[in-house]
Amino acid sequence: MVKPLIKKGLEYVVDTLGNKIGALPSTTKSLAEYSDIIEQGVRLDTADAYKNLFHVDTEFAKGYGGELKSGSLKYGSDNMPPSLTDKELIDAQNEIKGLTQDYLKDLPDDLTVYRYGGLDNETGVSSFTLNPNYSVDSNLPWQKRLQSPMQTFKVKKEDVLASPDINSFFGGGRGFDEQEIIISNDKVGALPDTSYRIQHTPNPEGARLDDMTGGGEIFPDDIYSSQGLRYYGNPNNISDRESFEIIQKVRGDPDAEVVIYRAVPNQDSIDTINSGDFVTLSRDYAESHGQSGYGIDGQEAGKILTQKVKVKDLFSEGNDLNEFGYFPQE
Repeated sequence: MVKPLIKKGLEYVVDTLGNKIGALPSTTKSLAEYSDIIEQGVRLDTADAYKNLFHVDTEFAKGYGGELKSGSLKYGSDNMPPSLTDKELIDAQNEIKGLTQDYLKDLPDDLTVYRYGGLDNETGVSSFTLNPNYSVDSNLPWQKRLQSPMQTFKVKKEDVLASPDINSFFGGGRGFDEQEIIISNDKVGALPDTSYRIQHTPNPEGARLDDMTGGGEIFPDDIYSSQGLRYYGNPNNISDRESFEIIQKVRGDPDAEVVIYRAVPNQDSIDTINSGDFVTLSRDYAESHGQSGYGIDGQEAGKILTQKVKVKDLFSEGNDLNEFGYFPQE
């Protein structure tokens, strides 16, 4: 959740912790003072209008720039428009970067940015969000399906190439919800990753492991029947079988001990399962989530943390037999 704060003629977007994460111009610039590239970028009205102008393949970037400049990306064309010249491409990149730096001028020189999944190695430039509370669930459902962790990076503001939100400088233009900025991959440095903890957060009000029905609010009683695994999981899935066996075994025994597992980035500084973390009863499930999705390019494997805990410390939201929130009660 973000909220506006008006200050000195600019509207800043701040996160729920009060951190300033972007600036929305309260005054407009005239499109007449800028190139056709900017005018058509505003008219195209998409968050990725400028990114391909910084593509590592300059011939591709010039071809894309010609299409953007001609308006054919929005309106179509029977003929392929001419590509930009080398000079036109450089001028367009400088113009976009200048507007972007103006847009970000009130932010600190060193920025922390966030991204789900690995860097975009095909284009050589990647998109990041300035918003630490950016919701992958509503905005990047494909990354949620891929279980891509949110990673944290450190960049210099001067290295930011573009932001689609520069369109909000102009009448008829607008900002976008993503708080997106675009940076060359070679200007990005990874930070020690703690954001993996907040990619989705468990609910402590779920059903405790010793009573998966949650008093009739979460799972029906038949989760404990002989058909429970078939109703709420997959008998052919190793992870589901491992978790279901433990669920059955500890029913009505809150003080029993079980082993929990959690996939995390493979960093020495991460060695603890914390209160409020999602965990699993299945080693197979944790290992499948730890196979990839970590590191600066999203291709590195994570590691598995294990811990013995009380049954009464684990709570299910009823979405998956393998996922529990860890909330120690003592």
